[in-house]
Amino acid sequence: MLFNSLEFIFLFLPAVLGLAALLRRRGDAWLLLWVTLASLVFYAWWEPSYLAVLLASLGGNWLLGQAIAASATPRAARRLAALGVAANLLGLGFFKYAAFLAGEANALFGWQLPLLAWGLPLGISFFTFQQIAYLVDLARGDFRQPGLRPYAFAVTLFPHLIAGPIVRYREILPQLAGPERRLGVTADNLVVGLTLFAFGLFKKTVVADAMIPFVEPAFGAAASGQVMPLLDAWVAVLAFALQIYFDFSAYSDMAVGLARLFGIRLPANFNAPYKATSPVEFWRRWHMTLSRFLRDYLYIPLGGNRKGPLRRYLNLIVTMVLGGLWHGAGWTFLLWGLLHGLGLAVCHLWRDCGGPRLGRGLGWLLTFLFVLACWVPFRAADWPAMLQLYRGLLGLLPDQPLLRLADEAWPVLLALGVALLLPTLEQVMARAEPVLEPTAVPLTGWRRRWLLWSPSTRWALIAGLVLAFAVANIFTVSKFIYFDF
Repeated sequence: MLFNSLEFIFLFLPAVLGLAALLRRRGDAWLLLWVTLASLVFYAWWEPSYLAVLLASLGGNWLLGQAIAASATPRAARRLAALGVAANLLGLGFFKYAAFLAGEANALFGWQLPLLAWGLPLGISFFTFQQIAYLVDLARGDFRQPGLRPYAFAVTLFPHLIAGPIVRYREILPQLAGPERRLGVTADNLVVGLTLFAFGLFKKTVVADAMIPFVEPAFGAAASGQVMPLLDAWVAVLAFALQIYFDFSAYSDMAVGLARLFGIRLPANFNAPYKATSPVEFWRRWHMTLSRFLRDYLYIPLGGNRKGPLRRYLNLIVTMVLGGLWHGAGWTFLLWGLLHGLGLAVCHLWRDCGGPRLGRGLGWLLTFLFVLACWVPFRAADWPAMLQLYRGLLGLLPDQPLLRLADEAWPVLLALGVALLLPTLEQVMARAEPVLEPTAVPLTGWRRRWLLWSPSTRWALIAGLVLAFAVANIFTVSKFIYFDF
């Protein structure tokens, strides 16, 4: 079931909210149980057999968490956490990388290893990382071992279950009990949550999906070896950069809004990444929950910047290469991660060596071109397609009018203007405190007077029109790009 499907908007969500509102009077335990059961139904809607994988992961990690909590010494707790991390990664690797590694071994050594045709359970990368963080934080003593009901609620909560944001249990726990408790379907939560959902749905159906006609033909042509003219190549890569940003940030906005309907705040996942003026700043703005996971649970344990500059550069590269492989089992994803790792290392090397500061304009341009170039291996079907696109970007192929994407590229340019010039949804909704630990700079001046949301009739009408227009544009339901990861 997709957030941008009519059955979700008009059947599943109203049913879940309606009963959740009624159960609020019965106490939190019933509300947690109902939302958890609804989330399991939401997950099983895709492929019922994958529900067993989710439940096995959920139960196994909770039992291991009990063992960690009962450990006699911190050292024993850390050992159990390490065992749990290894088990989670082994399960993820089995489903996500086994067939790829077997195929590569067969090609390299002439073996006949079977290519296990297991499907990839939806969201396995996200709920695996979330539970790895849970085990590590529990072993560190960041919180006490929870009961099964709140733990299951935090892991399976359907707004973030499939594609994030990657939420830490210690971020959800305070919202379920104690002085920071926020749980409950209230009028205020409904107003804020539905507004966030409406704008996120608009970003998906109106902006992100409008990039598909520019992306699919071009990357398909490159995969079939066709000539890619200069302008067509640039339009295609720019369109994909905008498609993946608006697609994934739309999902994140909808996830934040849906969680808010139940009184839960999720962390921010995007902060206008294409406004970044360096690769370092880009990764502080792009998929921020993945960035912090890689920082806290991979980069810092590798040594971070504590063992000298050379080790720091190597740690950055290793972290980003593994982050690239997290996105998919393929050499092009590894290259994408390697390029970003090198970009981060070069950035820090430039600063460490006292390189002159680049102006914001030049820094932005170089960063944006670098990010665009990195999106090519991320989206290309294989090495030949990637090289064909790079040749087109460099103007090394005959300029033959095949696709003529540049002739009607105004939607791409309009989307670029939206990404670069308009405030983020977090900035617009700042009064409602839409996310945990706000990351965006508050609006000022005329932008604050005209664009800052308030619980008013004017904004209710705006949100209603945005939602109606977004729903009207659901011609064909397209899945979110990050569902493949």
